[in-house]
Amino acid sequence: MIIGITGSIASGKTFVTDYLKELGYKIIDADEISRNLLKKDSKGYFKVIDVFSKDILTDNGEIDRKKLAKMIFNNSINKKKLEEIVHPLVFEEIEDYKEKYKEEKYIFISMPLLFETGYQKKVDKVITVYIKKDIQIERLMRRDNIDREYAITKISSQFDLEEKVKNSDYVIDNSNSKEETIEIVKKVLELLKE
Repeated sequence: MIIGITGSIASGKTFVTDYLKELGYKIIDADEISRNLLKKDSKGYFKVIDVFSKDILTDNGEIDRKKLAKMIFNNSINKKKLEEIVHPLVFEEIEDYKEKYKEEKYIFISMPLLFETGYQKKVDKVITVYIKKDIQIERLMRRDNIDREYAITKISSQFDLEEKVKNSDYVIDNSNSKEETIEIVKKVLELLKE
């Protein structure tokens, strides 16, 4: 069974997937794949530089992800250009991982843009990691060391979390303690096995 895990920025997807990894499940992480595709001399690296110029590079020649993020967050044309480069490469790698893990009973694909890319059609079940908006803003400000306004801009650039919840098979509310979140994950795993 292929299960998509999604959510919004700073909703707690990583916490949930790290716990699933501890339990021995295979996780395909779209964000991790995306980061690797932008590393120096990787598949996506040169394509991104061709489109966004060498201005996005750090002194050691790596892509400065913060500079790139600022270029796309307030510019839908740049965002689309980046997605046209990165998404097909990410999907290709996901297919490779699915093939590699094909003997597994459950494969989890962690993908923040699951609905935005239409990838929910390629999974059997969808889990959304939910968080209350005020907590999400606070966590994002702390995590990325950014101000409230930029945090809200980043959150707003993604598909509405409430909409993701409506279109999901299961919801993991990560608004409370880690222990409570783990209990919800356990319940969802039981439901998946039924």
